[in-house]
Amino acid sequence: MPSRKTINVDRVRELANRMLRESVDEVTEGREGVYVLLEEILMETGNYKSYDYLPGVMDFTTDPPSGDDTRRHYY
Repeated sequence: MPSRKTINVDRVRELANRMLRESVDEVTEGREGVYVLLEEILMETGNYKSYDYLPGVMDFTTDPPSGDDTRRHYY
């Protein structure tokens, strides 16, 4: 039986946060895939705390709020 491979969840979160922060605007669907996968990993491993939108990307003065909700940072 092959040995089981593991990866550090904090490292996965760091990589995902960097992609969510630094990717070009045109890859909105890619960012959605990243945060859905990251949330599943964090919840499954008991590491989910919360997320926040990156500064300046969401306008909460409109109803409903507007902006790019894929620009997130996970804790």
